[in-house]
Amino acid sequence: MNNQMVRINDNIIYPEELIDLAGIVLRVLDEQKILSLKDLRNNLGQRFSINGFPRDSIEILELPSDSETKALVLSYARGETGIIGTVSNDVLKYSRVIIKGGFSVHEYTPFAVDEFGNIGMHKKLPSEDFSVIRKELQNLTDPKNYI
Repeated sequence: MNNQMVRINDNIIYPEELIDLAGIVLRVLDEQKILSLKDLRNNLGQRFSINGFPRDSIEILELPSDSETKALVLSYARGETGIIGTVSNDVLKYSRVIIKGGFSVHEYTPFAVDEFGNIGMHKKLPSEDFSVIRKELQNLTDPKNYI
């Protein structure tokens, strides 16, 4: 992971940047000892600043989800714009990883495009187990997964 990310353009997100950001999310999870959904729930409402990037933060929330349930959400945002998110619904037994960038990623389904050309994409995971989410975040640090 590169600790000194280079931003080519603040509006478009490039694969190299998303690779770095996924690594930062994993590092913060490790530093905060967030290894399970229980750990995530215990950090509900927390916002973690990212050193060197004053507009960037990771926040843990609980939001309404499908079938009148709630989901735990981890969001890496730049200002008010989410770039990487995870959604875990332990009642409905699923998780989802949501990313944004000006590229495609294997196994991710696009659902939106912003005014800068960044594509909102998601991947539904077969389990709410947090280790599955962490593995998917680790997959996002591998350049081979980007199209």
